Amino acid sequence: MDSLDLKKIRIIELVIIFILGLVPLFWFKNGYFFANGDDFPLFLNSHQTLLTGTSLWSTNYLGAATPMPAYLIYQYSGAFLSYLGLSVGAIQSVFDVFLFLVAGFSTYYLTTKIYPQSKIAPFIASLFYMFNFFFLINLRNIGFMWTCAFLPLILALFLRIMSAAHQGDKNNTNKSIIYFALASVVALSFAS
Repeated sequence: MDSLDLKKIRIIELVIIFILGLVPLFWFKNGYFFANGDDFPLFLNSHQTLLTGTSLWSTNYLGAATPMPAYLIYQYSGAFLSYLGLSVGAIQSVFDVFLFLVAGFSTYYLTTKIYPQSKIAPFIASLFYMFNFFFLINLRNIGFMWTCAFLPLILALFLRIMSAAHQGDKNNTNKSIIYFALASVVALSFAS
């Protein structure tokens, strides 16, 4: 197959994945938030959570270490979106769209690393990964969703590290290790 044809197919597939990643916007109904969306402190009072939730010790946990600093990514971005005037339901939709897009694009990237010449495999894998029942049922389990969304990206970066190391490309290996570390920190810190 011609390389130019494969690039055109990949661009069309990525645009379709992007459009399908916007599906959670259809779930949003103004004035409501998603079921179990009230179990995360950010949604109740994001500004106060931002001020008090970043401390490592809390009186709410009877002197034990609090898990609140692990939620910093979610809290800061949620507080920023609430400062922009978005409602709780809209913020949930934005996060769901983000997780859907990360899951779709990272699965696409992983599949292109495994099957570099395949026209349809990355697209089909992304669709199945984004819309599998396990993923959809656990949508409100935020830690699980971040892990699921970023796992294909982390695996693809790991494959990239192994390939570059096997080829003896030290520069590409080091860059891939940095990307792997950043993706792991973002995904797994929040998932904790």
